[in-house]
Amino acid sequence: MRTVFTALGVATIASVAFVAPAQAETKQDMAKAAADYGYVQGFLIGRRLKESLAKDKTDNKAFSDGMRDALTAKSKFTNEQMKEIVTAGPAHLRAAKEKKKMENTAYLQEYKKKDGVKTTPSGLMYSIIKSGPTDGKSPTASDTVEVHYTGTLTNGKKFDSSVDRGKPATFPVNRVIPGWTEVLQLMKPGDKWSVVIPPELGYGARGAGGLIGPNEILKFDVELIKVK
Repeated sequence: MRTVFTALGVATIASVAFVAPAQAETKQDMAKAAADYGYVQGFLIGRRLKESLAKDKTDNKAFSDGMRDALTAKSKFTNEQMKEIVTAGPAHLRAAKEKKKMENTAYLQEYKKKDGVKTTPSGLMYSIIKSGPTDGKSPTASDTVEVHYTGTLTNGKKFDSSVDRGKPATFPVNRVIPGWTEVLQLMKPGDKWSVVIPPELGYGARGAGGLIGPNEILKFDVELIKVK
């Protein structure tokens, strides 16, 4: 009997010896699988953001610190501070914006000194190339007009021209950029003016597609053909 129990005891010990490492191995496998999954999730998110981070010239370590703090809900900034920082945008874009602002200010100050240039209270500038009949009637904001125009940037690059297309443009006065809406109501049919439109009266910070960048001053030669 002693031999039988001894044999059973040995078998039981052997069974436990095999089960314990197996359970430990399972826990290790689960921990590794969880770690691998977490890593891949982070990698995929990072890869999706890679282009945006590069474009914004984001500090990768600071970005990683921010991601870590988000997971622990321990931000070093308040929600209001974070909103202000995001609204301000990346540092290099803020610097570029400030540089552009200074260049625009210098350009407009010099341009307004030119002979024949008139400046409206809004900052719009224009000079007369030719005048139409003095008894003509200026359009109102609700009118539709037919015009010929050529638009350029301050560096001389042309971005649009009805003259080049060989066909005048027709549109409601109140359906264009603010600078156009303002200047057309000052003109009479037959007038042709050279117009300079500050960014805030043009496309502003958003620009217009790939042709007109953010905060660009726009220059137009505008001829008012008729009011419909």
